[in-house]
Amino acid sequence: MRSERLQTKPIPGALVLDLVVSDTQLKPAWAMPIRNILRHSVFWHLGFWEWLGSAAIFVFLCAAVFLTPSRAIKMGCHFGES
Repeated sequence: MRSERLQTKPIPGALVLDLVVSDTQLKPAWAMPIRNILRHSVFWHLGFWEWLGSAAIFVFLCAAVFLTPSRAIKMGCHFGES
């Protein structure tokens, strides 16, 4: 019972967010007051750290791919030896 309530709580939040976004696209004059309200809120800071974390994970995964030794080195092939 409790898990069902936990799973349904994000749905109204997503619907409200969708309404706010669609309203600001229909009436651009509404976008600035909403942006100013959210600018210094917790949600703005959470969004900033989410984007920063996403970029850090992307850089980490790219570095892991490019810095991983090639398959030839893993198989024991040594280049340049006679």
